Amino acid sequence: MITAIEAQQPPSDFAEVDGMIVSVRGNIVQIRPGLRPKMVRASISDKTEISGMKRNDKILLKEGMYFTGGGMFSEKDGVSFFWIASGASRIGALKQPRNGLVRDGAFVSCGGKIKSLKPFTFTDDNGKEFKGKLDKVQGKWEVYPADRNSLLIGVRVNLFGKVSPDGVIQAQSISPNKDYSASGTMFGEIRAVDGDKVTIRPRYTKDDLIITLKQTATLQEEEKLDPESFKVGDEVTFWGEKSKTKDGLNALALLLGEGRYPEAKDENAPIYLTGSISSISPNVVLTTSDGVKHTIQVPAQMPFARLKSIEASQLKKGVQAMFVLERDPDSDGFITKAIIVNASP
Repeated sequence: MITAIEAQQPPSDFAEVDGMIVSVRGNIVQIRPGLRPKMVRASISDKTEISGMKRNDKILLKEGMYFTGGGMFSEKDGVSFFWIASGASRIGALKQPRNGLVRDGAFVSCGGKIKSLKPFTFTDDNGKEFKGKLDKVQGKWEVYPADRNSLLIGVRVNLFGKVSPDGVIQAQSISPNKDYSASGTMFGEIRAVDGDKVTIRPRYTKDDLIITLKQTATLQEEEKLDPESFKVGDEVTFWGEKSKTKDGLNALALLLGEGRYPEAKDENAPIYLTGSISSISPNVVLTTSDGVKHTIQVPAQMPFARLKSIEASQLKKGVQAMFVLERDPDSDGFITKAIIVNASP
């Protein structure tokens, strides 16, 4: 029986990323890793395996099944697991190379093929045998097949793939996490409306998705405005991300009126600044009601718009829109809590 910690490192040209999707453009997914600020870009192809992971306390581990997990290690008991994920087939997180036990301080992660349940023993990809205990498991997860419709902006994912010379990861597998992905954003075209069921085709795909329109959903339309119409003294709201400079903002959009894009809860989520334009050249400066001047970085092709409320009857076939989706707790589908027709991506 081998119980010593073994080194487990993927080849240098491969990478594993845990983080949140911040952009989906064509086959390129941009991810903000959870442990470092630098963005990661990954390419999704027809060969990329997409799988989901959801909490399921009714999972029954069986001999011959593949799993991954983590916990504390001791020479006496092996791995005392805190969480464990398994599936009927070796997909997603279960497909990643498993060679020995990986130490991160006192914590270890591992995986492989279950050899025995009593006592719990398993083998890694090299056939080396390890032991563990399951009496302290708090999180039991199921790995299941998913599709591109689960890759939403705001969704947390685990991705594994080969790093190309330009730094883009060619994804071999990507796993959106259902339990940690309460909501996300998708752009697409309305294909049909039937009561509270809206059929949409997500941008860059050919697969339709049926979503449920929440009774309390916010319905808005984005009206484009002429950038040249704005002048010093106008009261406006900028939507954007805080810049590294004090009182600076990297703008994503300029809005007139009371309408707002749905707010996110992430600590790095965009914020709103409302005030009076006090300068346009050489820099755009916004003065808020507290007298603070904010230097606004305005990118090319930034939306200048007004968001106005609309009725559900205006959701018609062929309309392009942004959909803010949340998971339906009773199914694997989605409920939309906000739709913005003609929204800029």
